[in-house]
Amino acid sequence: MYALLLHIQVDRKKLAAGTPENIVKPSPLIVKEADEYVTAEACGSAMFVLSRRVEVLERKFSEIRDEMKKDSNRLSIEGEQRSRRLHERIEAVSQSLGHDIKNLPAQLFEMMRNAKGTFGND
Repeated sequence: MYALLLHIQVDRKKLAAGTPENIVKPSPLIVKEADEYVTAEACGSAMFVLSRRVEVLERKFSEIRDEMKKDSNRLSIEGEQRSRRLHERIEAVSQSLGHDIKNLPAQLFEMMRNAKGTFGND
């Protein structure tokens, strides 16, 4: 019974797809005279103007790209200098406090080992 119902449903879909309401008809091709025709000289002139504009834009993009590259290099150098100065200040503060930052993690672990049991959590 199920197979018969399935077969009927498929046939109904095939029939519905072929009905005139479901068929999309193409629009007729409409051809008309142009209001104005382009001459070869006008086309060549427009092409010349466009090619000049493209050249100018390409030159400007190249200049912008060069400026961006210079800015990127400058910012990278400035960032490295700031980072170096920051590390120098941190090292100076560390030395003035009498601590060596490189040994700080080991000192913290040692302090935690020594404090074990002090707070009641053995």
